[in-house]
Amino acid sequence: TTIAFAARLDLDIAQFYCCAPFPGSRLYEQALREGWVAGRDFDLFTQTGAVMQLPGLAPEEVNRARLRAYRSFYGQPAAWCRIAAMLAGGRISGLWKAVRHFMR
Repeated sequence: TTIAFAARLDLDIAQFYCCAPFPGSRLYEQALREGWVAGRDFDLFTQTGAVMQLPGLAPEEVNRARLRAYRSFYGQPAAWCRIAAMLAGGRISGLWKAVRHFMR
């Protein structure tokens, strides 16, 4: 699974996103055609929460899996040790620069 794969990679941090059918994408057109999205409230179309009702896979199930992934990854003491080392080693300043650059 993706969760096990992330754990094997010995990552400092991990992000787990939901597939989002953003307007203008081929996925969005397919989601409309297949009836996977019920509305066009684009404020709900994010990668932090599932919006597609796929055959055999409800959005709630995807959201639970995403939460499980975060809990599994960050529930390991090794993950917190890597984060603490990153903060103590001064690497956090580089991370903040990257975040500021991304937000522009």
